[in-house]
Amino acid sequence: MPERGVTRRDWTWAITLGGAVVLGLALVLVLGGPAGGSDQGVFLSVAARMLDGDALYTEVVDNKDPLFFASYAGALWVGGWRAPSLLDGLWFALAAFAFAGLLRELRAPRATVVVGFAVHPLALAGSWYFTGLSMLGGLALVPVSTWLWLRGRFSRADGSTCTT
Repeated sequence: MPERGVTRRDWTWAITLGGAVVLGLALVLVLGGPAGGSDQGVFLSVAARMLDGDALYTEVVDNKDPLFFASYAGALWVGGWRAPSLLDGLWFALAAFAFAGLLRELRAPRATVVVGFAVHPLALAGSWYFTGLSMLGGLALVPVSTWLWLRGRFSRADGSTCTT
């Protein structure tokens, strides 16, 4: 099979993804860093207990979803107590990238896609946003599921296993 070189489309995706990560991390750095008090401290404690082997919802309990705590524990394991705050940068990046993909799938003009890419994370970073809380991850996944649904990938968009 002949090798294909790196195409312009590959570079576009790579630059877009890199831009999304830079934008997301910049938003986190501008809007605030890690906090050990209040809810963020509780989330860090639960994640640390999970890393020590405690089972979520039986040995350590909080009312957030398991994906939130699994991502928090993973970030804590990778980068220490500051990393879960930086995880928000990846959520912002996912939101920007997916929203641009969604607009592109809707055949929006290129300028609209670029503006949506930049504005959507800014909208998610509104007055309600505090670093390290759980709402950002869920809101970042909304354009992902919609984008997948528009592309005809129904089983991936709704999380089910059917392939209709």
